[in-house]
Amino acid sequence: MASTDKPSLPASSSTRLTKTIVSLLVASHFVAVLVTYSANWRRSSIQDDILTLGQPYLIGLNWYVEMLPIEWNRADSADLKTRLSVQEKNDTERLILLDSNADTMDRAKKRNLLRLLVSILEAGDDDGAALLLSSMIKHEQASATRTKNPIVSVRLEKLLDARDTNYSVLYEATVKQSSDGTIKFLPVLEAQRTVPAIRPETSSPAS
Repeated sequence: MASTDKPSLPASSSTRLTKTIVSLLVASHFVAVLVTYSANWRRSSIQDDILTLGQPYLIGLNWYVEMLPIEWNRADSADLKTRLSVQEKNDTERLILLDSNADTMDRAKKRNLLRLLVSILEAGDDDGAALLLSSMIKHEQASATRTKNPIVSVRLEKLLDARDTNYSVLYEATVKQSSDGTIKFLPVLEAQRTVPAIRPETSSPAS
């Protein structure tokens, strides 16, 4: 008498394969959850690699924080909406240079630049902020899509709270550009000092 179990073997094998695939997907999902939330505490290079690899999946779930750790109980100050505007010479209107709320292909890069700038300014590092702003201005003025008029003013605005609707000025300065390409920033609220776009040389000890 022929065995009746043989025809069921392919179906059983297919069932085991399906269960294995589903189990792997579920395990991967929970690994993504674990890495995403644990990375908000102290992020390692391995977690960075996993988050980068899982970008499509994490963004689809609205989990991806674009490589910026946040606190457990509130959004980090640098993660709030921010925009950087500039004003060209002989022009009264301001142009938005960077906007964290922009919906463009390079939005992640713009948001990260703004977050870095906010973090540097809030840490009180004027030299670091000047270097970053100087690089942004030089890149913008060299862009083929822009006019050749020099930038004479910069303004960084942000929301102080996620519930706010109006932006507050975090930093504003007049831009001074010399013929040799050096850029200095004269803060509007601190007109008594300038912020050079180069770090000061270490003074040599007196002999």
